[in-house]
Amino acid sequence: MATRAGRPRAATMADIADELGLSVPTISRALRDHPDVGVKTKETVRAVADRLGYRISPAGRALRTGRYDTISFVIPLNLIGWWEPLLRGAGHAAAINGFRLTLNPVDDAYLQSMNDQAPLLGDDLTSFFARSAGQPIDGFVVVSPTDDDWKPTALATGAPVVIIDDLRPHPGFHVWASENHDSAKDGIVRLISSGRKRIVALSPTSAFTGLALDERLAGYTEAMEDAGLEPLILDSDETYPASHLTSNAIDGLLEAGREFDGVFCPVDFAAFAVFRSLRRAGLTVPEDVAVLGFDGDPAALALDPPLSTVAQRFDEIGAGAVTTLIDLIRSDDSDKAPAAAPRTHLIPPVFIERSST
Repeated sequence: MATRAGRPRAATMADIADELGLSVPTISRALRDHPDVGVKTKETVRAVADRLGYRISPAGRALRTGRYDTISFVIPLNLIGWWEPLLRGAGHAAAINGFRLTLNPVDDAYLQSMNDQAPLLGDDLTSFFARSAGQPIDGFVVVSPTDDDWKPTALATGAPVVIIDDLRPHPGFHVWASENHDSAKDGIVRLISSGRKRIVALSPTSAFTGLALDERLAGYTEAMEDAGLEPLILDSDETYPASHLTSNAIDGLLEAGREFDGVFCPVDFAAFAVFRSLRRAGLTVPEDVAVLGFDGDPAALALDPPLSTVAQRFDEIGAGAVTTLIDLIRSDDSDKAPAAAPRTHLIPPVFIERSST
């Protein structure tokens, strides 16, 4: 290409049109994969565009289409470490659809109450959406909201919103989350089938509350009762990140002389303190006590022995949420089918057996 002030001039659609003897509007439609342009013409246009180094201008495309091909992924600051697989799946789904993904951490009062040493941004969901109005963003994925105060401000942006990991009712919104009850029940059935009959469950309500925990414990209770066994749910004071050397619930059980041969931790991080309590009491895992977690936290592999777990498929949840959002963004295109009606999409976790069971 010719140079200007010693620098290469960027290729334009006019350059492509001149070389191929086509009109600029035809080049534009071909690069946008418009159905009015034949497949061979599109391939030829793209080949010449690549050879000339043509790049579509995001600003120009936004002026023509009203879209920026950008998604905001809004996540609680104190949970970023939890959601690496979620982000990986979301980023992949965005990329294969030609979208960019921006990560926007926000404060969350509930999560701050779990860890009062965590840093604050001074930006909750409501203020984030207030600042986002008019920004070059086509849609939002909101992870683990704990209230609905932000919704009017979010809707006022005019951009679609998809929610991840909140099982409360959200009329008018797509929600992507893990199934909890049946997968927890399946895990307990597996423990029972292996010969465990005195399985206790922990309820770490200091660090984890909500419908997901309730459903996991309900699955545990149903599996025990279906087998004619007595369920026992113990309140525990584990925090996230884990801060206790041992489990107060398991320590109390051992001090009381209560016999048990299995422990269900409805969140993986509770198992760390459980392992230390058992080891301090001279008990081995899994010979004396089997331990089962729920989440699929990669850190569970570092336990000795590695923790069996009911693993959430975060990558599929992230990818599904982003794909749904892109469908909503594109639903106004004349050549696209209408977006599906809002609903809750539940992804069943998978049982991963390791050495702790």
